[in-house]
Amino acid sequence: MAAAATFDAQLARFADLAETARQGPLNSQKNLQRAARAFQEIGEAEKRLGVAAQDLVGALTSARRTQETQAQAIQERAQEIARRTAVAADLLKRYGAIGEKAAELNALVLDLAGKRSGDGAVSGEVLTLLGQVRARLAEVLERAHNLVAAAREADFEDIAGEAQSLREQVTAADGKIASIERSLAAR
Repeated sequence: MAAAATFDAQLARFADLAETARQGPLNSQKNLQRAARAFQEIGEAEKRLGVAAQDLVGALTSARRTQETQAQAIQERAQEIARRTAVAADLLKRYGAIGEKAAELNALVLDLAGKRSGDGAVSGEVLTLLGQVRARLAEVLERAHNLVAAAREADFEDIAGEAQSLREQVTAADGKIASIERSLAAR
């Protein structure tokens, strides 16, 4: 800003001197001396204007370099955001898939809970299915464990926390199913 203001002031001074030199009368020795001094002042003003122009160009070049550096930093940040967004999207997709699988297994357990023979006895088929559910729950637990680790490694603690919470819910459900399975097997 200072370089631009200096250049503007020097340009205005140069224009004033040029206007004065063009309009003065040239009909006496005194007027001719004034005209010669005006041309000398114009030469000095032109030098100052050249220096001010160089300073302005230097300031503009510096501003351009600063802007380019900032634009590069912004571009790098945008690329980092894109990479992090892709990682988060993948983690959330995995989280959603685990949640869906857990919900499917929960619905299956609820369906199995209603399967008893007419006399209230539990069929061997129900016990077998409960064992299969527990095996599938173990897979869900493993996937949830891997997701927690991946989210922490990627520094997404919020997703890791959600996955850990889901893992704990599945672990609790597995414990309940194991308890039910033992209880039914004892009958």
